[in-house]
Amino acid sequence: MGRYRFDNIFNYNAVTGVIIPNFNVIINNVPFNQGSAITRFTSFGGLNLFNYVGRDIAGTWNPVTRTLTVQGFY
Repeated sequence: MGRYRFDNIFNYNAVTGVIIPNFNVIINNVPFNQGSAITRFTSFGGLNLFNYVGRDIAGTWNPVTRTLTVQGFY
């Protein structure tokens, strides 16, 4: 498991209220594709990603699929 900066994995635009993943991510077993907009209404099995903006991410990187499986936050 590695530690990743939120800003390296996601682009957060406070003006539009959107988070966009730079890579494919899996959060709470819910896959989300690179470039897709995550809004405040997007739920990952009850987890609201907006509560973790700016925090480091604990996760496992799969270099073959270029997917980060998020396992927690610091």
